[in-house]
Amino acid sequence: FEASASSKQSVCNSRSFAKEIYDIKELSEQIAKFAVMTAEKLRMQKSVCQRLTVFAATNRFHEDELQQYGHISLPFIEPTDSSLEIVRAAREALGEIFVRGVGYKKAGVIATKIVAESDVMHSLFEDTSTSDREHRITSALDIINSTFGAGTIKLAVQGSGKIKSSS
Repeated sequence: FEASASSKQSVCNSRSFAKEIYDIKELSEQIAKFAVMTAEKLRMQKSVCQRLTVFAATNRFHEDELQQYGHISLPFIEPTDSSLEIVRAAREALGEIFVRGVGYKKAGVIATKIVAESDVMHSLFEDTSTSDREHRITSALDIINSTFGAGTIKLAVQGSGKIKSSS
């Protein structure tokens, strides 16, 4: 029995889509949305992650179509909770696993190797100006969204959030 709740060891945001997504731009918007949600959860529990996994899968019930389950894990040099860094890494990972012509039914982002923000040892040679700027940006996003409602302000790469009709 623990007196207080401990931080999670992994944070996952994933969804199954109503229709298959064939377009990398549409899938990239969804991945960016999941990445931002993951970063927000990390900041809420005052944690950072050292590794990010992105996955995308086809509909396994459509046995007559090409089946694809792609996933890739990327390490961060410095542990992070930055929406900007996590989205950047997630979109890079999606570019590695996306197969043109395949309809993706489910995708997600998983942050692992999570540690408390206060336990991070920063590099002596790290350029703190960029991380400070990103921290101010993500803090501003969090404040605005908590004041006016989730999704009030978001990164452009998240798109409109509407899934277009598939090809």
